[in-house]
Amino acid sequence: DGADILAEVQSRKLDVRITVFSNDHDIGILKQCVRLGAQGYCFQFDDPPIIFETILAVAHGRICIPYIDINKVNDTPLAQLTVRERELLAVLSDGWTNLQIATRTGISENTVKYHLKNL
Repeated sequence: DGADILAEVQSRKLDVRITVFSNDHDIGILKQCVRLGAQGYCFQFDDPPIIFETILAVAHGRICIPYIDINKVNDTPLAQLTVRERELLAVLSDGWTNLQIATRTGISENTVKYHLKNL
């Protein structure tokens, strides 16, 4: 798929400019393509002038990504964690054991394991 191609181009460190044509309006696909180095992104059913301008912009060294809600682009996996999961991740990174986490946070060790499984 397109992501595999982008990853291959990135791994080979090829000096190319890439525009992705997608038939899917999934923000996750757009984010993945940008992370993998796509400089342009448009939808296959966009009007021809939009597609042309996207290709032209990328060819001239610019980045051309469709307008999207910037809050959706900045979502990180960390932001999707619950408050408790973020707390547990913090103490886990300090080297605490499950038992220490349970004792110090006032929850059972099984609950700690449940939250850690979600991480």
